[in-house]
Amino acid sequence: MIINYHIPTPFAVEVLVCLQRVQMGLDLRFKKVVVEADNLTMIKKLQTQRQDDSMISAYIEDAK
Repeated sequence: MIINYHIPTPFAVEVLVCLQRVQMGLDLRFKKVVVEADNLTMIKKLQTQRQDDSMISAYIEDAK
């Protein structure tokens, strides 16, 4: 269990949770990690190669 404090927006929470799930999969040496999310904006931000200038840019870069 990971407890996060001072997350600025609900959208940032979703990105942070996605990042933590992927990191956990890497740490446990899983070959495949499925992250289910219904937030199209988050998915697009993770797939783009452009620099993100939003308040969650650090989370996006870590997730990439």
